Amino acid sequence: MNFVYLSPHFPPNYYQFCLHLNELGVNVLGLADESYDLLRPELRYSLREYFRVNDMHHYDELLRACGYFTHRSLTAMASSTGLTRITNIGSKPKRACELISTWMGLRTTTLY
Repeated sequence: MNFVYLSPHFPPNYYQFCLHLNELGVNVLGLADESYDLLRPELRYSLREYFRVNDMHHYDELLRACGYFTHRSLTAMASSTGLTRITNIGSKPKRACELISTWMGLRTTTLY
């Protein structure tokens, strides 16, 4: 399961949520306006990916960051299932829905 955590460094004690999610096997994806190097080491260790934006109030930056996470996850999933390119799932809508629902951790594939 992937979990996008907004501003995992704030407030200072909230980094523990990321630690425990990681211990439970969740892929924690951090998204914040803080430099990665300034995050506490425990938090950096628990994040699978991190995307820095300039302004957490800027919708386009947040959308681009979530698009990045989606692309990375779908690319990894496509390679693990034997698909050579992400575009291959576009011609098979049902299979695409199954792959996306698996990535999102959904128990059903009736997304269409």
